[in-house]
Amino acid sequence: MSLEPQFICTYGMSGLGKTVDALYSFPHGLFVAPPGALTPAETVVGYSPRRTKVEAPSITAVTEMLARVHAAEFDAIVIDDFSLLAERQMALLERRYANSKNRFAVFSAMRDVVLDFRDAARRAQVHVLVNTHEQSPMTKPDGRFVLGGPRLPGQLPNDLPPATDICLRAVPQNDRLGWPVVYQRNVLDTTWSTKDRTDVIDGKRVTHGPMNIGEILRMAGYKIRRLAGLEWQEVVVSRLAEALAACPAREDEVALLQAATARIREKYTQNNLHIRWTLRDATDRAHLMRARAGMLSAFGVLA
Repeated sequence: MSLEPQFICTYGMSGLGKTVDALYSFPHGLFVAPPGALTPAETVVGYSPRRTKVEAPSITAVTEMLARVHAAEFDAIVIDDFSLLAERQMALLERRYANSKNRFAVFSAMRDVVLDFRDAARRAQVHVLVNTHEQSPMTKPDGRFVLGGPRLPGQLPNDLPPATDICLRAVPQNDRLGWPVVYQRNVLDTTWSTKDRTDVIDGKRVTHGPMNIGEILRMAGYKIRRLAGLEWQEVVVSRLAEALAACPAREDEVALLQAATARIREKYTQNNLHIRWTLRDATDRAHLMRARAGMLSAFGVLA
């Protein structure tokens, strides 16, 4: 049985690495992004991503584009900074409804635009990932409570996350090996919108996963292609993750990563960016493997 593509939303404070994660996770993705947003592709990740020829003027334009993307060519469509795109869409609607006597007309129209985008994303034959800035929980002047979540107008922080398959909040975690940010899901938290239908991050026993959508999807059974020329990464990541997951202490993990770095440099590549990418995926996969083993143990599946 083939797995259906996922509609994914990640959100968090600016500068935590959401765009970089998307670049790492989908080297065969089509990126919809403003000028300058994908600079880390060359300086951090080490490749040139495919991107739309012109910057998207609105959410409506992206919605129309979704139906034209072919699954054979791309693994995902990544809409970088959906919050900025929402601001543009609101500006267009405010001009359209400038003379309307209904003060809620703009917000109603905006909700329709985003829900149309949601429907198109769910029908797309590829993964669709949007990343946004973070909006804190708030109570509106009329008494309505809006969950913390993606920074979007009106009630959309409440409306968009339930329509996704995966909605994760990026939060700092300084004590982890690797990049000090994780994706958070907590089913008991009634103030922030999060979910994961793949249940890789179940939200109760496992409330934090690595900032690595690619490895989260692989753990759920999806095949995410490696960058052309870097197919060797999958073999190295698989073997190294198994070894890391069995390490009894942090010091052992660090020693193993140092030894792996030397072997990768000798056998596969001298490119430090690609070596770091490989170690990142192996470390994050090991994290998910340990979490999965812990969940199975809790249910008595493993001794």
